[in-house]
Amino acid sequence: MNDTTEVPNQPTENERNPTLTNPDPSSSSPEIVNKIPSLFSLAAEWQINNPQETFQNNILENDVLKRISEITTLIKESYKDLSSQDGMMSKEQQEKMDWDLFCTVPVNIIEQYTKDMDEIFEKMEKLAKQQRLWCESAFQIDVERCGDSILNAETWMKKKERYLEYKNIEMERSANEIKETIQRLTDDK
Repeated sequence: MNDTTEVPNQPTENERNPTLTNPDPSSSSPEIVNKIPSLFSLAAEWQINNPQETFQNNILENDVLKRISEITTLIKESYKDLSSQDGMMSKEQQEKMDWDLFCTVPVNIIEQYTKDMDEIFEKMEKLAKQQRLWCESAFQIDVERCGDSILNAETWMKKKERYLEYKNIEMERSANEIKETIQRLTDDK
């Protein structure tokens, strides 16, 4: 899968437009010129290193992609052979193409894909069950805590009401004693 096309030598932007020349190092500060690599050196480095080809080679290391690339090269070769002849494949060319491989590779890819997707769906279902259990248990714990806090508040209110009733009785008794004392004092005069 190494379809690289040669680009014809074309004049660069600087050669076409004489106003776009390399900047004069004396016109700008030397610190900036030293820190900024020139566009020409970057382009040359790009063409020499050719990172696109290394990137494609890394991708093609995958077995499935290798098989697909083999199939596509075989198909391209068969089309080239067909175009050179009268449009019919000879027996030799038909035997050259591995039709079993051509049929089994897509089937294997689809089977592997469905197997992987089934595993992912199983994991998702397990996680969903765990999440539902967690939510239900958290809800149950919240309900119990809420019930306990309501029960505590209710018992506190009942105790406060009893205490206030007791205070009310005591105050009435004290008020009655004060009233009786005042009554006795007024009667003695």
